Amino acid sequence: MPFITIEGENKIALQQGNAALLDISHFVLANIAGLGAEPADRIETLPIAGDIVDTRVVTKNGYVNTNQVVYSLTLDSSIGDYSFNWVGLKDADGVLIACTYLADPITKTATNGGIDGNNLIRNFLLQYSGIQATTAISAPADTWQIDFTTRLLQVDERERLSNFDIYGHDAFFEGGMVTTLNAGTVYDVSVGVGYVGGIRCEFTNPQSIDVVTLPSAVYVDASLQGDLTGLTELVTLTASASVLADYVDANGIQHYVAKIADISAGGVVTINKVRTDLVFDHEAKADPHAQYLKHADSYLSNCNQVTKSSINYFDASSTNKPGTTYGSILTLSISPDKYTQHAIGNDNVIYTRAYNGATWTAWAESFSAHAALSDPHTQYLAKTQLSDSVTSTSSTTPSTSKAAKTAYDKAANAQTNLNTHAAAADPHAQYLKHADSYLSNCDQVTKSSINYFDASSTNKPGTTYGSILTLSISPDKYTQHAIGNDNVIYTRAYGGATWTAWVNSGGTLTQGTNGTDVSQSGKIQQWGRSTVSIAPGGVLNIPFNIAFPTEVGYVGVSIVGTSPDNGLLTPQVVATSLSNIQITNLDIDSTITDLRWFATGY
Repeated sequence: MPFITIEGENKIALQQGNAALLDISHFVLANIAGLGAEPADRIETLPIAGDIVDTRVVTKNGYVNTNQVVYSLTLDSSIGDYSFNWVGLKDADGVLIACTYLADPITKTATNGGIDGNNLIRNFLLQYSGIQATTAISAPADTWQIDFTTRLLQVDERERLSNFDIYGHDAFFEGGMVTTLNAGTVYDVSVGVGYVGGIRCEFTNPQSIDVVTLPSAVYVDASLQGDLTGLTELVTLTASASVLADYVDANGIQHYVAKIADISAGGVVTINKVRTDLVFDHEAKADPHAQYLKHADSYLSNCNQVTKSSINYFDASSTNKPGTTYGSILTLSISPDKYTQHAIGNDNVIYTRAYNGATWTAWAESFSAHAALSDPHTQYLAKTQLSDSVTSTSSTTPSTSKAAKTAYDKAANAQTNLNTHAAAADPHAQYLKHADSYLSNCDQVTKSSINYFDASSTNKPGTTYGSILTLSISPDKYTQHAIGNDNVIYTRAYGGATWTAWVNSGGTLTQGTNGTDVSQSGKIQQWGRSTVSIAPGGVLNIPFNIAFPTEVGYVGVSIVGTSPDNGLLTPQVVATSLSNIQITNLDIDSTITDLRWFATGY
């Protein structure tokens, strides 16, 4: 083991006594024939010149603490060739401070052509009271005395475990490492890629293996082997009549084993490897995700026989279908023996039912095509009779005497201002006006207004032509509600940056009819049409199809016909109660003869 020589100890004590620097400057390497045991009395001198194979300046030094210092020598692959069994440390005055005997000689080789040389590091730790101050070493040893061995091994193991997490113990890409009979007892394994124990295994050329004993199996044996300069995947083929498992060899190296084929007593090969796909192989498959749902390709014969989450179709011949001719069914599995089914039929009705583990409940309508009925609220007709009285104070009859009298009084008071009012360029600027031309771009409406669009308009809803009601929620936020020639109500919103897509809000308008749509969230939309004439200054009260339970959120009106048509009608519309809408003709010379109204609330 390393020791401080008597001469070295005396030199350290002398330098400390004189408060002088001890300059340990060189490593000495020697190959001494017949080198015996280290001297017990620590009396040692430098070897003779013929035994010294190399003398090198100290590469690095550093302190461990005030009483311990480390000297290091690095011999790279450019140095050599020689062997040594003795290492010494001397100072600038040539005094041997410390040395060590090596049990076996160490060979140092240099790189020669294509053969790499080796790299060696030798270290001396000197322990002596106050040695740090005597040698004036100021750098701690841990700034350069770093052993990367453990770190490098951890990197290799981390990569192996990452592969293991992805591919499992073993997996081979489709079409690779296929075992086939060559001739006699020789079998070939094709080129391919796989992972065994997290180690990447690749055959870039076909491999052959001699299988003498049958029946047997062919295994891939993978391990990482090498030294600190690098580890390499070592992949071999093994044939065995008994089952093989992962093992550690005599050198302590871990091997991972995976079976890729069985060979019967008759020589028949059965591929038994675990397969995985490359991305392009996966995408090329006709059904790469067989574990997921697909739409059924045929109609159900019995709607009760669906036993997992799926989408299916039924027709007139299907049994246990809802009360409609044909449609589609969405089945949702709540638990292994409980399901719900939601069906949409050709009658535009949504049906639902449930299976509780024993029987199906009856189909029930969860939403009907209420709005599509020609007149779904015939029970309210009696309440829409109009009165011509201008003296009655009734508040329950539409177009009541009280309303008519109020309108009459307002008209009388306004008579004195009629000339001034009529002369104004826009006497009703505070109210919305119908546009005189079609919109070229439905996105360019930036305030509350009523406009029209036709086939040439851009960013319109999915219909040929119709009208758009734009409502300004704030200076930079709007909603639009459109009614097209397909009698469908469309809506969308602008959040300050972009418009949302047009969506069918779930209702339809049929010319000459009323309608109501109640959503599952409780939102109510109502609409209707009136051909009752409203003279200039006149008022018309129309009851809602159904009373709003809580609040009226919005009411609007769209003029269909006037007499005469001057294009500048300005109706005023308000909800006077949860059950009534009031429309006032503010124009001075045209009668409203036909209108549509719309209201939302909850």
